[in-house]
Amino acid sequence: MVRDVLYFGRNRPTGGTVSDAEWQAFLNEVVTPRFPAGLTVISATGQWRGQSGSVEQEQSEIMTLFHAGDQAARRGVAEVMAEYKRRFQQEAVLRERTPTCTRFGAGETHEGTPNPHDDANRAAVKARGSEELDLAAWRYGDGRS
Repeated sequence: MVRDVLYFGRNRPTGGTVSDAEWQAFLNEVVTPRFPAGLTVISATGQWRGQSGSVEQEQSEIMTLFHAGDQAARRGVAEVMAEYKRRFQQEAVLRERTPTCTRFGAGETHEGTPNPHDDANRAAVKARGSEELDLAAWRYGDGRS
């Protein structure tokens, strides 16, 4: 699994901002068709220095996507970024990409199958008397790092 976090600034270079309606239309028309399994968006205030050299503060949207990391998903992320820049005349969209392990709910992997390593992790935490999880055992199932 891959976690991509995208940062979208809402200031327009010619003045004004990307409206809430425009942002929602972008989500509906561009993002959701490429990532129908879901995503998370958090509103934030960001700051950056662009090509002009001046530091600018702006309202931003932070989007988190989890995907397989295959060619289709990578292409989808690139298309989302390119369309946002084109549609709203943006200089950049920041992308943070991290390999990750995911699971939904207790005892399930990202595919929704039971995770047999939960009991092993609980026993290891109890034995060590700490809150640390044995991530290598959880990720690989055999304790290798």
